Amino acid sequence: MRPATERRERGIAQVPALLNHWLARSGLSHEQLATIAGWGQGEPGALDPSWVSRAKNRHYVKGASWKNTDALAAANEAIWLWKVQGPDAAREKLGPQSSWGIKAEWLDAAEWLPVPEHPDQPLRFSELASVFAGHLQLPYLATALMTPSDARKASDRLAELLNDVAVQRGWSPREAKAEVRKAYPTTDAARHRRLLAVMFDDEQLSREELESELHAVAELLRVLRGLKPGSYGPAELRAELLPESHRQA
Repeated sequence: MRPATERRERGIAQVPALLNHWLARSGLSHEQLATIAGWGQGEPGALDPSWVSRAKNRHYVKGASWKNTDALAAANEAIWLWKVQGPDAAREKLGPQSSWGIKAEWLDAAEWLPVPEHPDQPLRFSELASVFAGHLQLPYLATALMTPSDARKASDRLAELLNDVAVQRGWSPREAKAEVRKAYPTTDAARHRRLLAVMFDDEQLSREELESELHAVAELLRVLRGLKPGSYGPAELRAELLPESHRQA
């Protein structure tokens, strides 16, 4: 594949990966994200929820238009304003969120997407455009296509990796659960329960769950294994979860 074509394909793959990651982490519906985008831009209809659904499920393969990119950036910055600058600062700049039908709880629970080199800053239009054009890669996304069969294999392999660490450390099941809870980089109790169910109860993560959790699980394994910061991330984890796919790539 030619370099420019490969770059564009990489950018297209980041659209569903970003949406899956963002929506799963934030607990937002397609409609809620679209409403926040309208608040951020100051006009309704900035983001079409049906496009979000198609793009998230890889049914839209041409990437993101400038309009959609601009709307996603507006939503991201609006959430950043609320979470980092505070609700009062967000309302002062964008107006009352309640006028748009946005509940404060949505914004309290939502997460914003950071710039890799400047983690205190949100992805704005220029950065998102670079992501969707394939010029900028986000380390917290899984951009390679994962089939349902891949997801089943990856989920089973993840359970093996977690249990291998527990065996190597000599942890009892209770100790293993405690160590996982301590090292997993989230305070979301539901996500903790889901991961422990994969480890101990033979449950499986869906493709969407795997894509959204790849960064957090990679950090979990890095900590449990005692590896240096930056030495193990989503790319290394994916290679372990799907070694055959990694070799073919």
